[in-house]
Amino acid sequence: MTGGLSIFDELGQAVAAEWRRADYDWRAFPALAAAQLRAFDAPLDYRSIVEWLAEAVVIPYQTNATSGFGQPPVVVFCHPRFYVEALFWATGATAVHNHAFAGAFRVLDGSCFQATYAFESDDEVTPQFRLGTLTVRGCGVLARGAVEAIVPGESFVHATCHRDVPTVTLVVRTTTHAFPVQAWEYFRPHVAIEPFCEDHLALRHRQLLDLSLTADPAFYASVANTLLASADALTGFRVLRHAFNVRHRVPEAYARVASLAEARFGGRFGRLLHVLEEMARTATLTRAFDRIRDGDLRSVLALAMCLDDPVRIADELRLQLPHADGSAVARRCSELLRKIDPRTEADQVLEEIGRMGAVFG
Repeated sequence: MTGGLSIFDELGQAVAAEWRRADYDWRAFPALAAAQLRAFDAPLDYRSIVEWLAEAVVIPYQTNATSGFGQPPVVVFCHPRFYVEALFWATGATAVHNHAFAGAFRVLDGSCFQATYAFESDDEVTPQFRLGTLTVRGCGVLARGAVEAIVPGESFVHATCHRDVPTVTLVVRTTTHAFPVQAWEYFRPHVAIEPFCEDHLALRHRQLLDLSLTADPAFYASVANTLLASADALTGFRVLRHAFNVRHRVPEAYARVASLAEARFGGRFGRLLHVLEEMARTATLTRAFDRIRDGDLRSVLALAMCLDDPVRIADELRLQLPHADGSAVARRCSELLRKIDPRTEADQVLEEIGRMGAVFG
């Protein structure tokens, strides 16, 4: 990269000057960050950043060093109140999430499909665990150069699926110190969880479940039921989720856990089970997406990961692939998905893609 980090320094300095003029008001930050990113016209691709990082002896302080968001995330400019990071994406989609910070992002290389959502909570189980309804508000392709403002809170809830390998997004964002909003991760169609609330005990519980499953499936059921019997609501959901994910390996153990979970959650159990089924569906699509390089098929899978209405998926696919035979693409996608993932979880997905193909007929 010619000039090292100078282009990112210029971007960061411009953002810093504009925000200072706004008295460091976080409410002004999304608009000013987006404006600076739109003006950022450096001819960069992922290779130029990788080459710079490979040659670098000193890099900016990596504020996000422990972050799992990005493959990898690389801080390219650091200010006490905000930082600029290049997020590389090689696989899959992000979870549906909101933000506990303000900022903006630009697609620097590649492209992605974005869906935005609204979550209406109707049952606050705990301050970190809510039930409600997640619905799609909008969707579309973010091509190279596209810029989106990041407004903190639940007015901007989204997920992105990265169509090109790799895709790089350049993010200008505030730090999260003393920010007045809460981060949430959403699981279609009914659950919102605060993603940073897993403590060390919860981590060890999850590891014990993994260990007991490997060692002795019968003991696994005993450990899961012991945890579930005395668990708080969020831990109980995590135990149920763990058992659901291995239900084909240990069906009897899952049946015991599910029975206890139904008694534990009462009327909430049906909604939680619906969420787990949707999570399995999304995992099936993600496994296929990560193994496919055909652009048309990745478009189908990206839409299916972010949307759940075959008619809406077909409408969006017509916009993305106006000259393609949509029914043929759907058939090819179904055939390939069956080869990649022949397990039970694929059945619902194949039916949905089949219905989507029928819309084209």
